[in-house]
Amino acid sequence: MVRLAHVSDTQLGKRPRNTRPGIIRQEIRAVEDDFYNVWKGFVDDVVDGRIKVDAILHSGDFFDTPCGYDPNPPPEYSRRVVAETLRSLDEAEIPLFVIDGNHGRYMEYRSSTLSEYTAIFPNFHAFTYYNLRDSIRDQKPLYKDVKSLNLRVLAHPFIESKTLDNLNLRPIYDAWVKVQNSSISDDSVNVALVHGMTLDGSLHPSILNADYDYVALGHDHRMHRVNDKAWCAGSMERWDISEVSQEKGYLLVEMERGSAYPRITPGRLNLPRPAYDLEIELHEGATSTTIINDVKAALDEKSLHVKYHYDTAARVRIRLIGPGLSRNIYNVSEAQAFLNRLVLSGDEYNVVEFLLTTEQLLKTEEAKIGEVVPDVEFLIEDPAAEFKAYLTKERKDALQKEGLDPDLLARIFAETLEGVKK
Repeated sequence: MVRLAHVSDTQLGKRPRNTRPGIIRQEIRAVEDDFYNVWKGFVDDVVDGRIKVDAILHSGDFFDTPCGYDPNPPPEYSRRVVAETLRSLDEAEIPLFVIDGNHGRYMEYRSSTLSEYTAIFPNFHAFTYYNLRDSIRDQKPLYKDVKSLNLRVLAHPFIESKTLDNLNLRPIYDAWVKVQNSSISDDSVNVALVHGMTLDGSLHPSILNADYDYVALGHDHRMHRVNDKAWCAGSMERWDISEVSQEKGYLLVEMERGSAYPRITPGRLNLPRPAYDLEIELHEGATSTTIINDVKAALDEKSLHVKYHYDTAARVRIRLIGPGLSRNIYNVSEAQAFLNRLVLSGDEYNVVEFLLTTEQLLKTEEAKIGEVVPDVEFLIEDPAAEFKAYLTKERKDALQKEGLDPDLLARIFAETLEGVKK
């Protein structure tokens, strides 16, 4: 029998907006520190034997940045935390398997933030987006065997559904997933390590139906069972305040080859920092003053009108709703500016993160967060040549009918890709 810990979406280096400014003599920002502490605490429990496992599975988004249009590398401190925890796991001879998610890989470089650690820590096994790209191109499986555990981990790093459709790559990706699903060892416990979910099309449906002993899912921050052999571990810390109602933790997975189903035991984490997602209804006659007073009353009700304390300060989001919203947008902006200064600049409120928003503003923010750079370099070595081959094979009649030059179109396509990447 093999005993595994399944975690995901640690998002190390996450720096929420709308938080207090940095404080002198404080090395780490509050909230950012929460993500480090929960990961370090989990690793300490594994190394010290309080959580007894043979290996750890991490289903992606180890770091929070880079991501999408944010090209910034992870904070230096986050990389130090990772190096220290990987050293502890390495000394304890506990393997850690990690895949690239949609967070943590550079769009402009053929490199992942995970890559540097594989050369340093023998028990750290990373499967990057670039490993995925090469495996798909060569139609070869992507996995790692640990013979001492009779374990095979087959990796499915994140790839965006739009990339496959926009670049007409879905057939080759489907073929590779079939290769991957057929690379199951009869002599080992087989685990699929996947960053994807059905909601955005990033989870290939055939993975759930293949003969894996366990499918370790990431990307969805909510811990839940998908089927008898597939679970999503969820995130270990609240990525934003909307996750306040979700239980956070890890999964203990016990299984052996040939058994009907794995035994799954959720391990819940008690996150010490309070978080509140509140609603205030605006009436038609609301003014900036009434909005401010209503927000103050909501904070008072949660006992937050007390002196700020680094360890106990709360994360707070207040959503304004109701019939008075459309007629009071300027009053909302005025109240928002005043409350941000009041709540986050002084010691009067024990709040570390504060967001006063409306549904419309919230959707705008979520859209910005979800933006990604098209993965235009995926599988494309020579864009002009490959696009020309596609045109002359799949669009031959259209080219002749319109009198178009495939060489010119291919050159324009390649230049357009370069422009998008820049």
